[in-house]
Amino acid sequence: MGPTQRSPSPTFDETEATSLLVESEDDIPTAGPYRSLNASQIRRLLVLICISVVTIDFGVFLSMAPQIEIYESIICQKHHPGIEPLAGDPLCKAPEIQGELAFLNGWMDTLDEVPGILLAIPYGLMADRLGRKPVLMLSLTGLILEQIALRLISWNSGLIPLRTILLAPLLLLCGGGPQIATSMAYTMATDIVSSEERSSVFFKVAAVVLLAQVIAVPLSALLTTWTPWCPYLVGLLCMLIGMSTAALASETKGFGQQPDDNDGDDNTHRDSSIEADTTKDRPMWARTWGLVKDHATTIRSNATKNIVCVSLAFLMSAIGAQALQLVTQYASKRFSWSFSRASLLITINGIVNIFVFLVIFPQISNVLVKRMSTVEKDLRISRGTAWALTVGAALMALAAHPALFITGVCVFGLGFGFSSAFRSVATGLVAPSHVGVLNTTIAVSQGIGSMVAGPMMAAAFRRGMALGGFWLGLPYMVAAGLLFGTSCLTYGIRTSRRD
Repeated sequence: MGPTQRSPSPTFDETEATSLLVESEDDIPTAGPYRSLNASQIRRLLVLICISVVTIDFGVFLSMAPQIEIYESIICQKHHPGIEPLAGDPLCKAPEIQGELAFLNGWMDTLDEVPGILLAIPYGLMADRLGRKPVLMLSLTGLILEQIALRLISWNSGLIPLRTILLAPLLLLCGGGPQIATSMAYTMATDIVSSEERSSVFFKVAAVVLLAQVIAVPLSALLTTWTPWCPYLVGLLCMLIGMSTAALASETKGFGQQPDDNDGDDNTHRDSSIEADTTKDRPMWARTWGLVKDHATTIRSNATKNIVCVSLAFLMSAIGAQALQLVTQYASKRFSWSFSRASLLITINGIVNIFVFLVIFPQISNVLVKRMSTVEKDLRISRGTAWALTVGAALMALAAHPALFITGVCVFGLGFGFSSAFRSVATGLVAPSHVGVLNTTIAVSQGIGSMVAGPMMAAAFRRGMALGGFWLGLPYMVAAGLLFGTSCLTYGIRTSRRD
């Protein structure tokens, strides 16, 4: 689930905000006995969650290219009043217009990240106290309100300055934004699915989301030939349907299997219960501040070479991967394509992602798992995918011809899964008691990277257009450099022992 600005929408296997809630001790329901669901109830809940996620993501991908085209048209009319620019009009590809468009998209990406980073812990605590569904519905409400605001501002661009869209992310304070929404959907599924079935369920959902991307983008291009407002409004309708579907799901807090009494001694459980009861009586702000201090202390005490490398790698890869979100605008400018045509590059990337997900990863995993440990296997996959991202970004940076650029997009797509594989490596390098803090550290690193990436890529794009020629690919040169650093950092990881 994500805002319209996002190209690779956060999904069950790729989202980085999920860990802020799932791995926390507070996710274990503390009030009341554990309850169970029968198979049909679990299946119904999973179907509702899956339909909600896929429908909202479908709406996101359906709206993505039309939104950029509408913004470009508004900016173009502002610079050339009295004319009605057509799609792909050379007047609208001028550096000052494309620079403003990159500025708006870049800062929207950044501002959309802020609520989720600031409010992850408070909403996580709320989910533990009030339940997962109320927080999910709050998050989806904020998302829908932001999308409605973006469309109202665009429709009334003659009265409202387009830069007003930069205020729309304030609506994400209601629920925390796409990160919290995805986290809650993930947590609800985690509540009702056994640990043995969990990976299989998330694998299937991620595959369906990728399929939705592959279908939505060309459908959007087809509808845009009539008017970009058609897919833009249909995308909003899809998001509303997804929210309505989520409202049909039942609360999952308190469902699960009773913990094994042999897993720990009674004194430990008794002490934890006393501590939980004491903490529960404290105000929300005090509990939030206490969690932040505990995480900071644990991170400092476990700041080994491996953890430092992991944090920096996730930070740099988050910035580098952001370059893919510029692909529609960049290809439209560089090759004088329409936005609907340029958006098909996202479909190509999605097809490669599905191929990697369903064919390449399983085959490589089957071969490597016979020769090395799970952590070593995941580290090898992480290195391979990091280099694919690096080479793909470099090819896109150097491409002066569409064929080479498309090749770069395909190679970049082969890097799909770096985040999941490298997270698995990181998890295997720390003690189980520190996994929650590790995942929070990763989420913060990626959140900071995503916040920095939007303005950085927008500035690089504007500078590249000002320089012209070879330097037009400057955003992808920056991305390739950062991803090269990420690839090198993966060689700093040592798997011989748990650090």
